[in-house]
Amino acid sequence: MAGAWIFCLAAALREILEAAARGKAIVSTRVGAEGLELRDGIEIILRDGAAAFAFVCVELLADPVRCETLGMAAHEIGSRRYDRRQIVVRIKDEIGNPDGLTG
Repeated sequence: MAGAWIFCLAAALREILEAAARGKAIVSTRVGAEGLELRDGIEIILRDGAAAFAFVCVELLADPVRCETLGMAAHEIGSRRYDRRQIVVRIKDEIGNPDGLTG
């Protein structure tokens, strides 16, 4: 994944989050990204159906600037919403940190 411009995967939330953490442009299906707070066309591209999915992947390969823009946006939201440290902070906020939990 290190040398890739884009990450195309129909399903697998963990891999989508890994691609976001690495700042890759991400293409997935709506079902594959279900539950993630990634916006279509901003942090991820969502396409259903093989032809639409393939078309956008080929389109992105020809547009490194768009890949970089999507990848940077995915990294930003991934760091803010899905980083372990941020999740621990949100959990502590929700439960009031009754036992002095540490990250």
